Amino acid sequence: MYNNLTSQIKRYVQDQSAHYAIALEGDWGSGKTRYCETELTNKLYAQGYDVLRVSLFGITSPEEVYRRLAMSMTRLASDEDDSRAQRFIKSLVTIAAQSAISYGTQKLSEVGVSLEASPQILTGVLGAKQLIVFDDVERCGTDAGLRQGLFGLINNLIEAQGCKVMLVTNQYDSVPADIREKVIWKCYRFEPNPEDLVKDIVLPRVLDAQQMLDIDFDISRTLIMAAKGSRCFNARAMIKSTELLIGAITCETLSDRQIDAENRECALRDFARFAFLAAMNEAPDGQLSEGDDDNALVERIHERIEYNTYQQLWVIRSFFDSKTSIKEGDVDACLRSYIESTYSGTPETMALKHILDRSTSVSTMEDAEVADLASQLSSCITGTVFDLGLLNRAVQLNMTLRDWGFEEALPDESLLVRAKELADRNVEEAYRKIHGEYAAWRDEWQERYSVLVNLDKYIVNRYQGLRANRLEDAIRPEDPNAGCIFADIIRGDLARGGSLYLGYDPEFIANLFVNGNAGSQHALYELVAGFNHYATFYTNEQALAWSNGLHNELLKIGPQSKMGRKRLSWTIDSLKKLLEMFGPV
Repeated sequence: MYNNLTSQIKRYVQDQSAHYAIALEGDWGSGKTRYCETELTNKLYAQGYDVLRVSLFGITSPEEVYRRLAMSMTRLASDEDDSRAQRFIKSLVTIAAQSAISYGTQKLSEVGVSLEASPQILTGVLGAKQLIVFDDVERCGTDAGLRQGLFGLINNLIEAQGCKVMLVTNQYDSVPADIREKVIWKCYRFEPNPEDLVKDIVLPRVLDAQQMLDIDFDISRTLIMAAKGSRCFNARAMIKSTELLIGAITCETLSDRQIDAENRECALRDFARFAFLAAMNEAPDGQLSEGDDDNALVERIHERIEYNTYQQLWVIRSFFDSKTSIKEGDVDACLRSYIESTYSGTPETMALKHILDRSTSVSTMEDAEVADLASQLSSCITGTVFDLGLLNRAVQLNMTLRDWGFEEALPDESLLVRAKELADRNVEEAYRKIHGEYAAWRDEWQERYSVLVNLDKYIVNRYQGLRANRLEDAIRPEDPNAGCIFADIIRGDLARGGSLYLGYDPEFIANLFVNGNAGSQHALYELVAGFNHYATFYTNEQALAWSNGLHNELLKIGPQSKMGRKRLSWTIDSLKKLLEMFGPV
């Protein structure tokens, strides 16, 4: 995996004339320590050299450095490999004939060697056959005496004992200046690549779990593609992600032959890529790039797509959130839902998705390629019926290409007419998918995409008219159970990303409360208390006025029963807490 780096370190260790130290610099979590303790240790041991790793984390005095070096030596002495242990004991006996070290991890002081009193004896057993690795250099103390003592120890190991020394750090500049300038000859950069990390860390465990499964696509290739796509160079992130990835590949959905193998493979690739990003704390957070130039525009479109996709894979966020936990079946349910929404559908839907995916690299295309993309997009929008969840992205891309001067894209007027036609095919689905996403990104979209603004208004009016007709038949204000019926309908609409509640005068809801029985009043209270669970409540511009109106209307009423007044008080208190999200009541 790190053959070139290991070869360079090996040449340094074998060079008897190299009276200097080297350094290894790499990002936090990239796996430097793991590399030193596994691959480097094994490769050098095969050549007759031992690696002694000493962490400087929390070190505050030179004496503590000696102590940790001594303990590292005792671990070497108690190694399960008899030849390695015998090699160490022979060296120790040469220096201190009266000392003996038993197998195990006993302190040297227990067998006659004082850690504090005899550092020369402790380091005297070391020589040209050891590579001393001082790890976590940037995390030791900054006291001048400590730095001077560390410099003296390293210099003594190199000059007097003939040892080879390597300092490992996140930042080379954090190594004390006198050590950098007077002792270190070469600094090597530790940069593992994602493919090697997956092969070394993830695949051994994942493929063991896969052996009992019947998966008909190449998991190794899929995970390697995901790692490359995330640019994950962090070994700790790989380790943190492995358990979640095992849960993904062992769930029923990934083995379900009724789902196309390519769709399952694509879903796992997306899942793994976002898992690696989340483990590195680089998951999309909804924050968009700033700027008005074309590059910023393309980047914002890509960031929105990334964020929306990550939101669909909600189980990843829950897995890495220390305050929540995922239940059995959550990964399976999440992946199945993701495949259904992203990688299923008609050939027309998949064709449009392919065009939209290609658009993320439009800034690197030649004019002819972009013109061809615009032509394909135009044909797909005008000539096919596809999943409405893609319409917002299609409109954005078409308007952007048209704005850039590509006449192959549809004019705005024609685009709006066709978008309305597609929305009319299923108004409820259009409201859920098109308006729901638009509401979440209204501030970003309304200034640049006039077609989306007009389309959203059209969809909302069509949907509210449709639902109002149905509700008039379902809800009679004088019915004591009307509050329960109303609450169920509005709660279901909110769960689909809707804002149907805005179509009802707050006075109407207050009357439902007055006329309702205990169950209806409690249902209306639960509805108001649960508003904070729905993102669309906060993103809707009319929510503040509507909430204030309801608050004022509820203050006017006075149910006759004691429990009715109590339920009213609970509802008003919930509204006050809700309004704190917007400002003072």
